[in-house]
Amino acid sequence: MRMMGFLALIPTAVLLTASFFVLFAAEKVAARGLKMFGKAVAALLIIIAALVFSKGVYTVVTGECPMMKMAQEMCPMMGAKEKGMRRPEMSDKMRRMHDKAGRPMRQGETTTMPGDELKK
Repeated sequence: MRMMGFLALIPTAVLLTASFFVLFAAEKVAARGLKMFGKAVAALLIIIAALVFSKGVYTVVTGECPMMKMAQEMCPMMGAKEKGMRRPEMSDKMRRMHDKAGRPMRQGETTTMPGDELKK
């Protein structure tokens, strides 16, 4: 996971390059309103680049990717603790669904519902 932190340098460099060209173009414009807008856009790009860079530094230092941590909290298949079901609980739910369908699920059997058979 630490390697993912170093990959944050790529979008940071792209954002800073874009902000440079926005500032360059804003200086060439004669209209005052457009010049202020260009500076505001460049400032936002620099702030976003700083956020991306700081998340990359955090990933390198701690070894934990914040996005993976968030995905694990939200996604049941990645082992969600609060919001979803863990894998053993999911297999229990599928077993109960098969019991309701009329026949118990055997060891090693795949989980398909009635009507899911492939048409030949």
